[in-house]
Amino acid sequence: MEVAVKLETKTSKIKVRELKIISTLLAHLEKRLSLLRAALGEEKGTEEATRKRRALRASESDEQRALRLENLRVHATETRSSDQREVRLETDRIRTNQIRSSETTELRERRLQNVRISTARSRRTLHADLNLSAFHYDSNNDYSLHQNVVIGKMDKICMYCSELKFKNETRGMCCASGKVKLPELHSPPEPLSTFLSGVTRVSKHFLENIRKYNSCFQMTSFGATNIVRENYMPTFRVQGQIYHHDGRRSQVPSNLFYGKQ
Repeated sequence: MEVAVKLETKTSKIKVRELKIISTLLAHLEKRLSLLRAALGEEKGTEEATRKRRALRASESDEQRALRLENLRVHATETRSSDQREVRLETDRIRTNQIRSSETTELRERRLQNVRISTARSRRTLHADLNLSAFHYDSNNDYSLHQNVVIGKMDKICMYCSELKFKNETRGMCCASGKVKLPELHSPPEPLSTFLSGVTRVSKHFLENIRKYNSCFQMTSFGATNIVRENYMPTFRVQGQIYHHDGRRSQVPSNLFYGKQ
């Protein structure tokens, strides 16, 4: 008795699913017929509208008639393809739901595991050709044209600081969403302003040799009265004042030099 009830219940469920599929197909067919009637001009209208359509068709040239018929054929083909696709997708959805509703817990876990493995494999394959490419840079290769490199244009403007940014760039990296505000740069004081003007002879000479002047104050050696070394330390601290001396004019004991040559 219990087996008969289960079979009857299962049969009724199958019939309900079949009726849903048939109902869906009929709805799509009805929609398709309605669109075809509208495209072919076969919908019922008033006699006046029918006479106007006939008059327009009678006065149209061969090219206009061919163009109208071609548009009707294209529209009918697109409608037919769209309806067929919707019916196919709806049928696939119903079939997939039926299969998943009848699968056991073990089968469901196995299916989800296969999906995870397939997704991970696809991601590895997608980025395999770019693996370690930064360590093998080729100047002849335009990496921006790669299908997986989608950076876009730097055309997004920050609403707080007007910084140009990329579309997917992290928000707040430029000014922390308006929390960081830098003061405006003022003109440099004299005599630096005159040196940077590039107008006078001295200014032009300074700009041409600015790197050499800057190198004059590099730390080639460092003298100190008290040297304290604690294990290995690439940096050191200085307490007091620092003076710049010309090594050719000032003599400092060699044991007081600390730094790098």
